[in-house]
Amino acid sequence: MKRKLISIMLTDSKKFLSISTIFFIIILYIFFSYNNTRFDLTSDKRYTLSTSNIEIIKSIKTPVNFEIFLSGELPPGMKYLKSEISRIMIDIKEYNKENIYYQFVDLDNFNDQEKNLYIDKLISNNINPTDLVYNTEKGRIIKRIFPGILITSGDKEESILLLTGNKNFSPSEIINQSIENLEFEIVSSLFFLSQSVSKKIGFITGHDELDNLEINSIRSFLEKKYHFEIINIENSFDRIDDFNLLIVAKPKLSFSMKDKYFLDQFLMSGGRILFLLDALGVNLNDSSIYENLAYEYDHKLDDLLYKYGVRINKNYIKDFNSALFPVVIGSFGNNPNIVPLPFPFFPEISNFGNHSTVKNLGSIITKFVSSIDTVNNDNLIKKTPLLYTSDFSFIDNYPVVIRLDDLAKDLNQLDFNDKSKVIGILLEGEFSSYFNNRLFDYKIKNKNFISNSLETKIVVISDGDIIRNDIVKNNPIELGNDLYQKKKYANIELIQNIIFYLLEDSNLIDSKMKDLNYYRLDKNKVDRYKLSFQYLNLLLPIIFCLIIFTLRYFYRKNKYNFIN
Repeated sequence: MKRKLISIMLTDSKKFLSISTIFFIIILYIFFSYNNTRFDLTSDKRYTLSTSNIEIIKSIKTPVNFEIFLSGELPPGMKYLKSEISRIMIDIKEYNKENIYYQFVDLDNFNDQEKNLYIDKLISNNINPTDLVYNTEKGRIIKRIFPGILITSGDKEESILLLTGNKNFSPSEIINQSIENLEFEIVSSLFFLSQSVSKKIGFITGHDELDNLEINSIRSFLEKKYHFEIINIENSFDRIDDFNLLIVAKPKLSFSMKDKYFLDQFLMSGGRILFLLDALGVNLNDSSIYENLAYEYDHKLDDLLYKYGVRINKNYIKDFNSALFPVVIGSFGNNPNIVPLPFPFFPEISNFGNHSTVKNLGSIITKFVSSIDTVNNDNLIKKTPLLYTSDFSFIDNYPVVIRLDDLAKDLNQLDFNDKSKVIGILLEGEFSSYFNNRLFDYKIKNKNFISNSLETKIVVISDGDIIRNDIVKNNPIELGNDLYQKKKYANIELIQNIIFYLLEDSNLIDSKMKDLNYYRLDKNKVDRYKLSFQYLNLLLPIIFCLIIFTLRYFYRKNKYNFIN
């Protein structure tokens, strides 16, 4: 009787425990279903939106529609990209269900007329086609896609390119980099769509800077997000407070003291400045000249920059990793035979600093760059290098001779032994005025002189051509497009990120610093331990089952011996 009673009690307790467990699981399921609660247990927090991004998403008050052109039959890598986009969009919509809408669009589902209209619209928004070539059981497939997102809100329109990784990397690495950029690209587009008043960018002229045609590409890009105006300092001093950012791009003539006073006081009042300056100049327009001597640009901004903490050196950097330059080699009939050859004075920049503005960027093309040094060790100024040449660089100090016939020679990596050099730097902090303790008539007349700045930012890049688009037959070519290599550089993306960081007080761009950990298999280790893991996978379940059965046997034996 006693044994039967104990047995019944044990059976009832097991039933109660089982029912309680099932009931608890049901409660948890209902709770998480209705509250949409998730736990991100990943070390890199890849499934968690940043706080600043969430605030921007919640601030959207008008309907926004996302059309994602990544659908249909896709290779595995693109399917993975699509799934990550879907995950991010689900997360974003969770914080603003009323105004965020998205759909995946397959162009193959439309008739020819509708499809062509869509394609024209995508190309006009800089979403260009990409041909995918991949193997299936049916053989090799070539599929043309338009990897981009079209975002519309009322009469406003934004576009996002999905494949934004460094083109020098493998396809899988490009996709991984693109995924890392997705959250920033999507939320930043929402940010600009939500802005009722655009900030103002002033492009400085009057010192033989880049002309309107030479900046056509970057101007068109910036005008979609900001108020962009070309200004002459001489006539604009009274409007100093109208602008949030000034761009000084490749001046060849001198800045007067009054001009420098304008820039200085703009900075002191909290304005931001992007300096794109050449220390030296060279004329390569005449293809008949095979030996050119570089000359100094006397823009007279060196002392101003020195006061703020940097110096652009009088040199040119030659880099083993370089773009191509067209050189005339003989003739073909009556026409010159033009051959593009690697040109060390055109460094390809893919070596970046640890900063959100250059995170996951593709390569940048530069032309005739100089090294940058930091000076005046002021603790109030934070100095962050952004752009470096490669580890195979060489400093050619002034006077510099450029011989085009040297291009016919094969480049020897051993000749580039000066390591990487800084060519772009970010300065942040409270700056002291260049005109402190200086007698200057205009300063005396101006009673609102500011001796020390508010918290502000400067970016200095030693190449004005970094924003200059090529011009063919008086038609501007999109910035970053290399006609000789059939390659697209990320110059526009670089300038976009820099300007966004300089202008916006939000922490949005810092979301780009999220590093996603992708754990890759070591093929050598796989080959070495392949057999061991096969045996382990075969034997481990058997051993585990034997242990469980043995423990259960002894447990039951002791249990019933106890009852007896």
